[in-house]
Amino acid sequence: METALIAAVIAAAAAVFAALMAWLAATQARRSNDRSHAWNRIVWTVSGEHAPEHDISEHVLTSMKDLRWAPRDDRALAASLLDRLATDDAETSNQGAHPC
Repeated sequence: METALIAAVIAAAAAVFAALMAWLAATQARRSNDRSHAWNRIVWTVSGEHAPEHDISEHVLTSMKDLRWAPRDDRALAASLLDRLATDDAETSNQGAHPC
């Protein structure tokens, strides 16, 4: 009787351990997928491979900066790229100005 009880406890512990490992693997896979998706959006945005008339890069970066599920590093990168775009736009505007 004791042997059966010990075997049942070991089997239960193994089942709990397997469930925990499966949950951790699923969480890691979801995080990896989210990070890959966020990274692909950022790369597409800064690549300039899209037609100028469909340039939504600033909108994509703005939405990336505020996405709750996006990794913190990617949100920071999106914010940094937005700052860079704003700086480039300001410099471009100033180059066309005539000194008075």
